[in-house]
This record gives sequence, C-alpha cells and structure tokens, in this order.
Amino acid sequence: MKNLAILLCLFVISCTDKKPSNPEPAFKQIGSIEEEGKLVVLTRTTTTSYFQDRDGQPSGFEYELVESFAKAHGLTTEYIAKDSTAEVVEAIQRGEGHIAAAGLSITDDRKQYLTFSDGYKEIHQNVVCGKRQRVKSIEDLKKLDILISKGTSQNEVLANLKESERDIAFVAEDITSESILEKIWENREKCTVIDSNILQVHRRYFPELQVVYEMPEKHELAWAVHPVNPKLVDKVNSWLKADGKERLKQLLSKYYGHVKEFDYYDTKKFLERIETRLPKYKKWFQQAAKANGLNWKLLAAVSYQESQWKADAVSYTGVRGLMMLTKVTAKEVGIEDRTDPQQSIKGGAKYLRTLIDRIPSYIPEAQSKWYGLASYNVGYYHLRDAVALAVLQNKNPTHWVGVKEVLPLLSQRKYFKNLRYGYARGLEPVIYVTRIRNYYDILKNKELGRSLSSEEKKSNGAKTN
Repeated sequence: MKNLAILLCLFVISCTDKKPSNPEPAFKQIGSIEEEGKLVVLTRTTTTSYFQDRDGQPSGFEYELVESFAKAHGLTTEYIAKDSTAEVVEAIQRGEGHIAAAGLSITDDRKQYLTFSDGYKEIHQNVVCGKRQRVKSIEDLKKLDILISKGTSQNEVLANLKESERDIAFVAEDITSESILEKIWENREKCTVIDSNILQVHRRYFPELQVVYEMPEKHELAWAVHPVNPKLVDKVNSWLKADGKERLKQLLSKYYGHVKEFDYYDTKKFLERIETRLPKYKKWFQQAAKANGLNWKLLAAVSYQESQWKADAVSYTGVRGLMMLTKVTAKEVGIEDRTDPQQSIKGGAKYLRTLIDRIPSYIPEAQSKWYGLASYNVGYYHLRDAVALAVLQNKNPTHWVGVKEVLPLLSQRKYFKNLRYGYARGLEPVIYVTRIRNYYDILKNKELGRSLSSEEKKSNGAKTN
C-alpha cells in the first residue's frame, strides 16, 4: 500500500451583477499597452471563455478572439482568470487588466461603471428545467424552483423582477453555469435561467434538459474596459468592423454554429445505425483494433459516441471525422485527412492505445481502458488531476468507480483552482464513458445474438436432415 501511495504521488506530480461592493474601488493603473507591448486580459475559466483543451492547449472563444486582436496589433498577452463574473467586473474596475473578455453581457447596471466595446454576439436568456414545465409568461416563473449562478446577469434580471413585485423566488449559488446545468440534470425538479450561448455549448451533453421559456429581453456580449481607457475601446471597435470581422465570423461558427443535437441517448437509433451505417466501416474498425490490441466493438462504440458514425462530422471545437480527432492529435498519429473514414479510424485507434498505455501499471488492466476513454474525452492531464483529487477525497484512485465520483468536481471552483491543470467539464467524461460502455454492451450482445442464431440454424438443419 505504501508503494502504491508513492506511485500515486508520482502520477499526480509527473446575472445580478450587483455593483461591486465598493462602487469606486481604488484604481490600479497597470503599464500602458503601447509602452509594454502587452495586453493584460481578465477572463474566467469556462468553456466559452478560457480553458485548457484535451491536448493541454489554451482554448475558448474569448481566448481565440483576444489572440487574434492582439496579433493584429503586435501585442503579447497575459491572462488573469477570475473565479466569477462578479470578480472579473470588480477587477477591471480596479484596473487590474486592460480588458475584460469573459462573456460579459451589456447591462444597464454595468454601463454605469464600465465602458463596453461593440457587441459581438446577441443572446437571450433561457429558462431551462429538468423536465417539461408549462411556462407561457414571466408570471409562470413563480411556480418554479429556480437555481442560478451567483454574479451573472441572471441575478440582475430576476432581482429586477422581484423588485417589481413579481414575487419570483430564486437561489444564487457560487458555482459556474455549467455546474448549475449539471445540478438540474441530476435533480429534475429544479430549473435555471441561463445565457443562450452557454446553453448552446452544453446542451448536447444534457439532451434531456428542457427549454421551457425564452426571456423577452435580448442582450449583447462584449468586451469591457475601465472608462479611463476609451482609446482601447475605439481600437477594438475598429478591428471588429474591419480586419477582425471575418475572424469573429469564423469563431462564432466554430463555437456556436452547431445546431443539430446528437441523439446518442437514443438506443433505437443506435440499433438502426448498426444495420445502416456500421457495415461501411466495420472492416476498418476490425483492422485498426487488431493493429493496436483493442476490441473492435469498443473502438466502434467510441466512434459512435463521437460522431454517430458520420465521416463528415464536425464539432464546435473543430474536431472532425468518425473519431473526432483534433488537428494536434491527427498530426501526432500521422493522419493527414481527418474526414477520410479509414484514416480517422486508424488514427483514433492509435491515439486511444497511446492513452491507455500512459495509464500507470498500478491501475488494473481491466480498469485502464475506462481511464483511457476518459482521457480521450477530457484529456490525459485533466484525468491526472482527477486521480489526484480521488486520493485527496479518500476515493479509490485505482478503480474507475472512485475516479468517476470526483471527475465532476473539476468544474467546481473550490476544487479546480487548486489543481495543476485547472478547470474541466468533469461530468462530461463520466457520461461519455457510461454511454460508450452501453454501446459496447449492445454491440457485444448483438454479435452474440447473431452467433447463437447461426448455431441454432445449423442445429435445426442437422435435425431436419
């Protein structure tokens, strides 16, 4: 047990935006952009703003847009990630950064003490529930058990409704909007109010959630600066209208352009596609699996979860093909065309084998494939964080059951802020592995059923003769 602990250690190492409590906080003038050639950016660690992707690279809509702006102006960048929207707002007001890029909505309250760029995306606020509810007007919100993320623009909207004697009750918790969706998915009696862009990104992971109402007021997302920096806002606006216009269009398409919801939870569809889609690729699954010491049915199950066996599939993050490979991964495994079915399967199998082989030997072989699958989804380094957290939470780090209990904590600030690789959508790999296991079981049982059927036919034939 002592040796195991040592190995584990080595593995771990290797909304109302209320106005800030101080309406006029002490301003801290950082170095000018022109003098230092550096743009200091205040942001949040969320999927739509700034995070490390499964390849360990910085990513997010806000990050990519800022990088494009900075490059166009010959600037380097420094990112300061805050825990909440409220903290970002307070920090930009104090002058801790040049610009706040954190999916901020332009609201009347914020305009009193911040200067905003032109809006880059129109959003609205959705009322989302764990089950279907009859909501035809704002008055109907009174009957809902509403949970929202503290410090977001939803606070402002609901608080204003409450002040106008609408008597709408809600609870604001100091957790991310993504975590709110997870809570509602787990407790179907609850509802939330959430920005449409955030819901758009996460809906595919929680297809059971119901959008029951759309709030009438529209908002614009924009970057914010302190009022003492009007020239920076002018520079941003000029860029958005000219050179940045095409880049903005590309990023909006990449992160928010996916409209169709995957129906991976529909077993009936899966059974149909075993007959209609799988036969086209079965031979390549078998070849790639054999070459990499994998079970072909497990590989096929991974592919279905990733793309529903669609060779031209593409996600908002830019991953493509049957095995949904990133550009970085495709290069690592020697794949040139991610949309070529045979290449994609070959590359996905090689990548999955690499991930499984990276799992330490003290993880039982029967468990390592689930760890490898989780890595395929959330990234190897985030899985390392989960193993470390399992140790700290007194869960079994050598069994998938123990690790999947702590993975959802990677999206909660009080945990990810102390982890080496930070924020991750931790519940997603848990759902991901669970669904792959279900598809894998169905494929195994269906194959077994065919074998039995064949044997029965032979047996019946022998009796007849």
